[in-house]
Amino acid sequence: MSEFKIKDGSGTGVLFKVSSEGRGLVDATSTAEFAHASVVHERAFVAVSQIQALTTTGAENGNIYLKNTGSKRLLIHSIRSCGNVQQKWRMYKNPTTGTLISGATSTMVTNLDLSSPRTASVTAYSGGDGLTVTDGTMFEHWQNDTGYSEEIFWGGLVLDTGNAVALTAEVPSAGDVCSRILFYEEG
Repeated sequence: MSEFKIKDGSGTGVLFKVSSEGRGLVDATSTAEFAHASVVHERAFVAVSQIQALTTTGAENGNIYLKNTGSKRLLIHSIRSCGNVQQKWRMYKNPTTGTLISGATSTMVTNLDLSSPRTASVTAYSGGDGLTVTDGTMFEHWQNDTGYSEEIFWGGLVLDTGNAVALTAEVPSAGDVCSRILFYEEG
């Protein structure tokens, strides 16, 4: 029987090492997909709502809207919500109406590779006191005490071309709220 050898590919003749149990010895470094999208491809972004002073209590206030206008799918890594009062958050799929959308107050969307000129193909709006989201399908909700929470999706929340999400915040008393969406382009 002929001998089979795996070399390291560098041309130095170093052979692949095997343990006494017959297992290959390998060193590897893994990188989270979100970090890889930012560091290697410059295609990870953050959309940030303005800090919103809410005085409309006991009702939903439109907070942030993000729509994919590009040709690549957007994968949402996480959503952070915060406030200095208790908050109830709701997330809507594909809303098209309400004063959050018709008011069209653009919000900041930044490439997380701060030296990159690449921009995201999105429409992003920041909401405010008394603004509404009047359609779409509510598919997620959570509640925060004073402080913040991080809803992690690991890229599993997908916005195909033309799809959108919106967040609303409801507060029992006047206070400030804010949010941010971390997302990256698939590919």
